[in-house]
Amino acid sequence: VLELMGYTVDHQVIDGTKYGALAIRKRAVLIAVSEGTVNWPEETENTRTMGEVLIYADDAEADWFHIDEKTWLRDHWAKQAASGNGFVSQKLTPDSPYVQTITKRYFNGQGDNPVVCHPAKPDVYRWLTIGEMKAIMGLDRNYNLGSAKTIAGEMLGQGVLVDVFRQIIESASKKSYRA
Repeated sequence: VLELMGYTVDHQVIDGTKYGALAIRKRAVLIAVSEGTVNWPEETENTRTMGEVLIYADDAEADWFHIDEKTWLRDHWAKQAASGNGFVSQKLTPDSPYVQTITKRYFNGQGDNPVVCHPAKPDVYRWLTIGEMKAIMGLDRNYNLGSAKTIAGEMLGQGVLVDVFRQIIESASKKSYRA
């Protein structure tokens, strides 16, 4: 329909890590321009690590738990590992080059969401903080998402990678005319 209206249209499924983001965040993107051709940003090699956004182990927001304190999670991980279906939590360290997709129900503690590994204590983990999730998604840590943690988590989990979409919008805004 857009083409019938005179627009040049293109679409892609983009992965945030191919545009410099820390999150694997696949999104379908459709661009329609009224003049010229559609321009996409160039993919870049990811040289970032989670160490850029993770807080220090002794930070007051770091709510660590031993896996034996959450037997439901330990059992879930064991069951998923045995089934081989890939629904296991990604265990993040500062050296991790990316984080798997964070879902809207992250703060409900589902067993297949990423956890941060304690740097010195085996079998000790924590969930990402809201501030870390904001940084991963390309938002300033002070960006106000309200006071309810679950609602903030839902907004972040359903959101887009701000820096990636900024690149897409800037590229699409550049006019490139057909020869």
